[in-house]
Amino acid sequence: MFKRYAFLVFAISLVISMLLMSCSKAASTTTAATSAAKATDSVKTILIGDIENLTGASSDQLKTVADGVDLAKDYINEKGGVTINGQKYLIEVILQDNKMSAESATAAATSLIFDKKVNFIVGSLPTHIMKAIHTVTEANKMIYATCWNTGTAEEYGPTTPYQFVTWDSSLEQMSTAFAYLKEKYPDVKTIASINVDDGQLKEMDVHIQKFAVQYGYTIKDSIGWTLDTVDFTPTVQKALAQNADAIMTGNGSNEMAGQVLRIARELGYTKPIMAWNQSPARDILTIAGTSAGTNWFSHGMDENTPNKPGLSATISERAMAKYGKLDMLQLDGFNCLYTLIQAVEAAQSLDSTAVKNAWEKMTTIDTVFGSGKIGGLETYGIAHSVYGPIPMQAMVDGKIVDLGFFETSCP
Repeated sequence: MFKRYAFLVFAISLVISMLLMSCSKAASTTTAATSAAKATDSVKTILIGDIENLTGASSDQLKTVADGVDLAKDYINEKGGVTINGQKYLIEVILQDNKMSAESATAAATSLIFDKKVNFIVGSLPTHIMKAIHTVTEANKMIYATCWNTGTAEEYGPTTPYQFVTWDSSLEQMSTAFAYLKEKYPDVKTIASINVDDGQLKEMDVHIQKFAVQYGYTIKDSIGWTLDTVDFTPTVQKALAQNADAIMTGNGSNEMAGQVLRIARELGYTKPIMAWNQSPARDILTIAGTSAGTNWFSHGMDENTPNKPGLSATISERAMAKYGKLDMLQLDGFNCLYTLIQAVEAAQSLDSTAVKNAWEKMTTIDTVFGSGKIGGLETYGIAHSVYGPIPMQAMVDGKIVDLGFFETSCP
């Protein structure tokens, strides 16, 4: 009897134990699932539309802006993303091709806003592309952070209150180029100007003439070239016909700047040639050849530039690992997203108007080269321009010489 009773107690205990274990396992599974769901819910996404020159004229050079945006996305996400009112966000970039066409740029902006529902838009140049994009972004009060600006009124100014320019552009770089020319080549009095004719040539000449007066130079109207130009020999011949003390290349591709240098030297021109856009010496030297590489300077840096300030050393390492080289336009693209996200953090909001208002109140901001400033009210009629020191390089006897960083101004 006792044995039968003991067996019954044991059997009941075993069943209860198994039931408890089952419930515990189920509870544990439910808790784990709930925790996983909460973890998934705890991180949200900021959608960034990026409109770039992935195909079309000069795309081989200009598409590297997208590389920089991608590097910034990874950098920000690895640092934990963005926190807005206690909510964690990671960055997702939706890349679109403007195909170097105003129509495609407009279509891309429209799709990003209405179909993709992006929070903000970054990227893109040149002038006609940016003008097309902000016809869409401004009408929809969408922040558009660009990495370049030539200084034309329709491109950027009081009529584009939702547009921000995130680094030194044509006018800021032009000023440092003229200043260096004055210091290094004091005998230069006349300059032949070569600039792209993509809808901004006449307005750019107004700015060029102002700088010419400021620095004591005589410059005739720029010699224009179109985006479909393949051979720059006629362009260089027109410049040489002016018999100027120096030649200056402006907005345009590395191919243009390299060809101008090579052809001018082949035709016997030995005087200074400068570029006030971002034409890294490494790329120009590859195009022009070492025999042409002297008496030339521009803005730029590469992976071999010493003493890189701020984030630029980190970006250089990442660019080398992912793309095999560091390009100035990668730094521009990085700055686009990096400065925008700082404004988002300052606003503690994803609302474009709130971010715009917060960005307008900022006077300093971190950039790829360290602390930058925000200005532009006197220069452009709107204080939406990020600016700061910019690197310059020269070529002497076929070798690259880093000139260090030069202060820019954008009052």
